[in-house]
Amino acid sequence: MGLGTCVIGSALPALNIFDVKAELGIPDSFYSIAPIIVGYPSAETAAIPRKSPRILAHLKAGQVLSGSSDLNKRENKSAHR
Repeated sequence: MGLGTCVIGSALPALNIFDVKAELGIPDSFYSIAPIIVGYPSAETAAIPRKSPRILAHLKAGQVLSGSSDLNKRENKSAHR
């Protein structure tokens, strides 16, 4: 298709203001969660190299993270390895 997209996270607060929603025809009962612009690029753009994901916690099936103290313990253990 040749379409380009870009997430515009800085627009999120404004898109949930009543007056802005009214101007754009967004029903008051809707909430914006991920504004993305879509269009055809004016030129070919090079792909940006992806960073490796940073895993903050790994839970086994059925395991529940009870609070931030559990996460801090995990980070401290991995920092000392």
